[in-house]
Amino acid sequence: QRGIMTRDFFDSMRADLLVANFLGAKTASIGTAMEIAWAYANRTPVIAIMEPEGNPHDHSMLREAIGFRVTTLDDAAHVARMVLWP
Repeated sequence: QRGIMTRDFFDSMRADLLVANFLGAKTASIGTAMEIAWAYANRTPVIAIMEPEGNPHDHSMLREAIGFRVTTLDDAAHVARMVLWP
C-alpha cells in the first residue's frame, strides 16, 4: 500500500495533465479521487470522462476539482490536445 501511494502521488505531481476514465464505474475509486485532489492542489488540469448522470464519482468535491468533464474518450483526447498544445 505504501508503494502504491508513493507511485501514484509521484505520478500525479509530475504530470502535465491528468485524465480519469470513470465510464461505467459501479463504485467510487478512492485512489483516483486522491490523485485528482493532488492534481488540483498542484494546479494540474484534470479531464474526467463520465456519464452525464448516475456515476458514483459525481460528487461536489470532485466536480470542483475537475477542470474538464466530458462523456467520451474522443472528447477527452480533443480537450487534452487543446490544453497541452493550444
